[in-house]
Amino acid sequence: QASEKSLERERASAASGDEKYRHLLQRVVRQMSGADSGRLLKWSQTAYYRGYYLHSLEFAEKAAEKFGGHLDATKALLLAGKSAFACGEYSTAEDAYEKIASKAAGSREASEALFRLGLLKYRKGKYSEAVAFFERVLALNPDGEFEYRSLYWEWRSLQKQKSDRAKEYVQRLLDK
Repeated sequence: QASEKSLERERASAASGDEKYRHLLQRVVRQMSGADSGRLLKWSQTAYYRGYYLHSLEFAEKAAEKFGGHLDATKALLLAGKSAFACGEYSTAEDAYEKIASKAAGSREASEALFRLGLLKYRKGKYSEAVAFFERVLALNPDGEFEYRSLYWEWRSLQKQKSDRAKEYVQRLLDK
């Protein structure tokens, strides 16, 4: 709690534009990175929800590293990927999502990672790769949490490719 308040104060000071406060904020974040994995994950979540994506990314990566093979490492990696995506660091996000998809295959987090990889490919304009990821999500978990979203984004990707299959996806979405 105290560290979160300290981070918030330093963040507010850094927002004022003073260079010395930016350096101070960087020092505070580096010191906080030495905390235990559970605390780092919590701070990462807090930073993410407040829109401090770079700090969230840093804390989440440290947490994932410290968790090692623990189940919570997957949660930390997922948050790292989301934070990296929000910052525009797409290669970092892609790496995090690929690690989850391979290490936690079959889990809810793996489905989300595959879905987010599809969104990442869509954002990069790689529509055929996006379609492949959305199809994987649907094949692995056809009635899961990401079914409708995967169908929608697969349809959008097919539209961008000007594929005739796009019409069949409209019908699939309407039938749901």
